[in-house]
Amino acid sequence: MPESLITKTTDEMVAALRKVIITRDDAQKQVEQYIDVIRAMLKIVEDEDKKAEYLNVLDEIVGKTGFLENIRLVLRLRPEGLTPTEIRSMIMLGAKMDLSAYSNPMSSIHTTIRRMVDSGEVESFTNEKGEKAYRMKARAKTLEEVKREAAKLKGLPPPPR
Repeated sequence: MPESLITKTTDEMVAALRKVIITRDDAQKQVEQYIDVIRAMLKIVEDEDKKAEYLNVLDEIVGKTGFLENIRLVLRLRPEGLTPTEIRSMIMLGAKMDLSAYSNPMSSIHTTIRRMVDSGEVESFTNEKGEKAYRMKARAKTLEEVKREAAKLKGLPPPPR
């Protein structure tokens, strides 16, 4: 390919890239505006369960982790179990989620935990202090999970899926 053709093609690609980046930036501004308006509207929603549901949907759409994923994460990190207050503290400590959009984040945490208990993913128990706490239910690992963990321990690449 002659250099003049390469230069011309490169110039065209750079111009096209600039246009795409402008479009992306405009789209990002729109996304942020929608998020701000939705969050502002949710501040006046009185039903905490409904508010939590919308915030979880918003987090899923935007790609941020919601209460469900964060609760799963902290309970996996602490297999001995946690109280809802400890779960909130762990989420805040890890800066995993912005709780300022929630007028009562504890209500949303309790709702999410209740759903996880109902689905059989989490179990409740009484901890040493006599408080109600929650932990992930133990489940049998699949052969695929065992192989992946073994590969990580040995420093090998994971087996193909």
